[in-house]
Amino acid sequence: MKKSEIQILVVDDDITVLKVLEGAIKKFGFKPLVAKNIDLALQQVRMVQVHAAIIDCMLPAKNGVDLAIEFRDTRFGKQPIILSSGIFKDKNFIDEAKTNAQAVDFLVKPIDLEKLEELLNEHLANLISEETVPLHKLISKGYESARERRKAIESLEEVSGYDLPFILSVLMDAKVGGHLNIINQAGEIHGISLCKGLVTNVDSPDSAATLAMSLMQQGVITQEDIKELGEKVLKGDLLKTLLNEALISPHSVNDIRKQQAIAEIKNLISPERLQFNFAPERLKEDIPGVSLDELMPLFNKVTEDILDVNYIKDFYKDWGEFPILKGPQYTSELSLQAFSILNATPNIHQSAEQNFTINELIETRAFDPAQIYKAIHLLTLKRVIIFDTEKKGLAGKSLAEKVVHVYEKVKHMKPEEVFIYFGATEAVSVAEVQKIYKEFAKTNHPDKMVGVSAEVKETATRLFSKVSEAHDILGNQEAREKHYNEIKQKAARVQIEAEELTQKAKMFLKKNSFGRAFELLTKAYDLYQGTEVELHFLWARLKIAEQHTPENLEQTDKILKGYDSEEKRTALYQFVLGLYKRDRQVRMGAMACFVSAMTYDPDFLDARRETLLLQNHKAPISGKDLLSADLGEIMGSLFKKRK
Repeated sequence: MKKSEIQILVVDDDITVLKVLEGAIKKFGFKPLVAKNIDLALQQVRMVQVHAAIIDCMLPAKNGVDLAIEFRDTRFGKQPIILSSGIFKDKNFIDEAKTNAQAVDFLVKPIDLEKLEELLNEHLANLISEETVPLHKLISKGYESARERRKAIESLEEVSGYDLPFILSVLMDAKVGGHLNIINQAGEIHGISLCKGLVTNVDSPDSAATLAMSLMQQGVITQEDIKELGEKVLKGDLLKTLLNEALISPHSVNDIRKQQAIAEIKNLISPERLQFNFAPERLKEDIPGVSLDELMPLFNKVTEDILDVNYIKDFYKDWGEFPILKGPQYTSELSLQAFSILNATPNIHQSAEQNFTINELIETRAFDPAQIYKAIHLLTLKRVIIFDTEKKGLAGKSLAEKVVHVYEKVKHMKPEEVFIYFGATEAVSVAEVQKIYKEFAKTNHPDKMVGVSAEVKETATRLFSKVSEAHDILGNQEAREKHYNEIKQKAARVQIEAEELTQKAKMFLKKNSFGRAFELLTKAYDLYQGTEVELHFLWARLKIAEQHTPENLEQTDKILKGYDSEEKRTALYQFVLGLYKRDRQVRMGAMACFVSAMTYDPDFLDARRETLLLQNHKAPISGKDLLSADLGEIMGSLFKKRK
């Protein structure tokens, strides 16, 4: 992966800090993402691949440590987090924050940018492809554009003669035009001209001799012909001389030039270091020349007989863990039988179908390692294969974890909940759905899941189907309206069923059959969380001793505090609040709630009964049954001084 593709998220509500860190991250060579609040931050990590985050500890609505913990439950996973703060500087706080957030470090503001760069380089090093020379980067999918490849070739100043086949392969596949100027260690100048993907001419001090030798090998001319020509061979254009002497046909000139170019290129391929310069030039006219396919038999022979296998191993030494992918010349019906190297490693090009790595191919022991390296190099020269930009060992595992985690989160969600999870507002507008789905599909399509197991790819397919189904429902206005109408109809049916169960449960509550009531109300509450259903559910649960767990009491407290002031002014709410306070040993508060319940509903016999139980526990009303006492008598009894 190129450094500029690694995305760093900065979360800070201070706009000045955001701008400073955004500029610094760009300067470091990474790609910055910024979020000024927690909602935007969560949307980023759910939508795109974020490789690291810098989070301020003091954020509105939620502290940075809690946000970091929530990040861990998204596709962000185990990526590095750096915490920062200009307020919290206590060592104990810093240590605890780092531990809770699983942060790699905590930087006190103003942030030391040199320290920040050091941390990012250290903890993201495993994502960056190791580089030897710029030339080696061109075997990856990150360099698919002609401009990128040409720029990389232009930056070269010295290469090995062994590199020449790869350089020509890159330039010819990119249809680049221009001139390669090469100087060998003897100071001799060679030139290779290219136009629209063809080698149109090759010049060298020995061009005439090379051409003459090639023609003699082909049987076009004899040694005697060369002797008769004498000085004419050494001066001027040999081909023109041969044409004038009627030794060759005009129709054969192009083929002869091709053979000469191939022979000249072969002479340049050696371990010798070459001074190198490429000057691009746009040539509009079509010029005949040698194609890459026509050079491939030479490259096959060179790879098999001339290239040192140690050179090839060194060329691919940093790519052993990167998945092999289909290159621009890959086709399902590719015929490679003409290449002797590939005959020794049958169907090795299909490793691109399964995204194998070089290391994995070697570990299978199906072929000799030297033959594997030679075959991979020839397939690279033919542009049948390229390499991924992310290591399989690291990226495959983290990607698998993210896919599984996200799917587990959303698999039971409703369409609206799916898009809210990925950052939509509660309204889940059509525009939001379209935008989120477009971003999701870019990085989460199953076809982009390389280097993962079949099980993970299946999970990725289910995840993509889940989000696509939600998109189909909410991204189209007609489908959306139909969906909401169905929801309303279903909600009405569910509400009616829940209310019917609640009515049955009330009869058991009156009879103190709390277990049976709780069973019915649990079903009702699972269906519909309306106020009446919810309060009766809490009533039944508070009356069952074994349900008095810390978790249930905490949930009850949270629910009761969540009602608005109008909902709290009811007999049922005050009664349930009284039951809760009684269980928390707040007896006077419980008594006040039961009395308040009877104020709202004087016929609320259960409130009278609970008041009697509390009163009898402390100081009962003398001689009277509380169930028949009026409110004034109860209040008088509550506040009567003990003698």
